[in-house]
Amino acid sequence: MIVIVIVIIFNSFLSPSAFWRQPLASGTTAGEAFRFSYTLPWGRLAVDGEPLQYVPRSDSDYPITIAPGTHTLTLTSDPFPTLSCIFVVPTPSATQQTPQTQSGAQKPCQVQQQVSQANASSIAILAFPVHPSLALLAPQQQQVLKQATQAYLDTLQGTETVQAGEAYRTNEDAPVHVASKPMQAHLRFVLDTDTSQAANCSGPTLGSHCQLLEDGEDCRLFCTLPIAYDGVAEGQSNWEVAVITRPVWTYANRVSEQAGDQQYTLLLLRRAHGQWILQRYDPQASSLSDPSCALAVGKVISTIQSAPKHPDAPQANDWMFTSTKQRAMGCVATISLTQPTATGANAQAGKAYVLWRFDVLLAVNDAAHQLLPDLPRASAADATVVQTILAHPNSIS
Repeated sequence: MIVIVIVIIFNSFLSPSAFWRQPLASGTTAGEAFRFSYTLPWGRLAVDGEPLQYVPRSDSDYPITIAPGTHTLTLTSDPFPTLSCIFVVPTPSATQQTPQTQSGAQKPCQVQQQVSQANASSIAILAFPVHPSLALLAPQQQQVLKQATQAYLDTLQGTETVQAGEAYRTNEDAPVHVASKPMQAHLRFVLDTDTSQAANCSGPTLGSHCQLLEDGEDCRLFCTLPIAYDGVAEGQSNWEVAVITRPVWTYANRVSEQAGDQQYTLLLLRRAHGQWILQRYDPQASSLSDPSCALAVGKVISTIQSAPKHPDAPQANDWMFTSTKQRAMGCVATISLTQPTATGANAQAGKAYVLWRFDVLLAVNDAAHQLLPDLPRASAADATVVQTILAHPNSIS
């Protein structure tokens, strides 16, 4: 008898639908199946004030059933204020209007219908209408998050020697200089949260004016990314964000320091023991994970697109970008080439190497010079730098 009772309790605990199910009122129709989409994984969800012990998020999670009626969904996730929205069961169809709320009342939740491949049934995905950002935090907490982010970015800084004859500059609008003798160059990535000035991001972009294209959020205030990549690092779920950074070069012989170009940088954030923990985004998931290469990606791709095309000449087919832990050394673009007039294995036409170093783009080998003839040629010393970076990769995107 004891064994039977234990088995029943254990099976009930493992049943996803047993974690939380809103009881149905007498005489009402069946409830509706739901999953949830939210971007602060350390938070706690509640429906009508009842905490959810089981929260289905992925396609493989068994949905929960919620009874008909009007409900309130809340998310408590320190240090952010509590997020809340209302939803109605059954959820309105695409042809029906979402119930309007009075001025000052809670906003309706975002609802997206998802068809289950297993049984063709519809599952509603609930999300909050407001995305977490720096602007949602209290001023003191904003400062804490900015300081934690800058502290992480400072772990990426480095120093490199500009050799005599090497070209260098501070940003794409600055003139290119040539070093007359060896000098030190320091690279630091600076978090940009100043929204008082116009924004214009270089490199690959997520939207115009350093915004997130989906809803126009200013990423200088930490844009919450749509959940495409799982955001898992060291077995932990994270808040996936895009921030704006500036690579700032300080050269030994330059009296004034100019701001670097704005660029997107993707990060993973989570909370542990009341502190922010930051990690880089998976480079295999996005080239914006590496602040050393983000500007190089945009420069290389735009240069390839604008370069003259010859029908019989090798063409760029694919590319990847590599940096080392010593990020001030630069970023190497490895461009795979194909021969348009050949097929099969004969279509492979070698690789072109391009070096992004001291904010200047250089053609390293003959293949790169033929593909991108307008780029300046790299020196033998630059070719050695490329070999070092490729031999000791820290990030490949």
